[in-house]
Amino acid sequence: MNHDPSGNIDMSFLPRTEEENAPLVELGVEESFRDETYLAAFLTCWLCKFVLPNKKADCIRACVFKVSSLMAHGEIFSLAVPVLASIYRGLRDISTSSNLGACNTLLPFHYVYGWIGEYFETNFRVTRPQRGVRMWQIFGEKMAKHFDLVDAHKLFQQVNVHDLHNLAMLHGKEFHIDDSRKLSTSWSDFLIGIHPSFVTLRLDDELIVEPYGPH
Repeated sequence: MNHDPSGNIDMSFLPRTEEENAPLVELGVEESFRDETYLAAFLTCWLCKFVLPNKKADCIRACVFKVSSLMAHGEIFSLAVPVLASIYRGLRDISTSSNLGACNTLLPFHYVYGWIGEYFETNFRVTRPQRGVRMWQIFGEKMAKHFDLVDAHKLFQQVNVHDLHNLAMLHGKEFHIDDSRKLSTSWSDFLIGIHPSFVTLRLDDELIVEPYGPH
């Protein structure tokens, strides 16, 4: 899966090289467990460096090993809440900093970058058909449009609110939703998501609690 940059995971894995197999051999990992172990190692790097970076960007946190191992084994974890908490904390640190040059906060800014690109058309889009997550449609070198400070201000001040529904489940339409406990998981999650609340994240010995207001 780490040989395919398209965003699609091909289940027909390429054979690992001798160099890639060396740590597994050295640790005595049985052949039947090597695929899952290798996947768990990849997920550990992915969680620490891409999904929830903290402090040093190249730091691999030992507390992630259990979660990545369970994920490799097939257990599902919801990452939206901790990712939002990390973004909110990072943006708050930046907005309240008295010296931005000395502000060394880390946050998964690629999600913010993707959100802005989707809503405000700040990026060129790939012309070839693209499957998978939306971020791949604007990802790549020289995909971002150029904005000076004046243009950036205009971009956010003159946004058409009717264009802001393109990621929402309602898609600009009006629906009556009855919370009768018979809703699908998607609609139940949607109702939960539109209520103000708090988002939380634990990173090592730090507990982050940030207010969440979707409106």
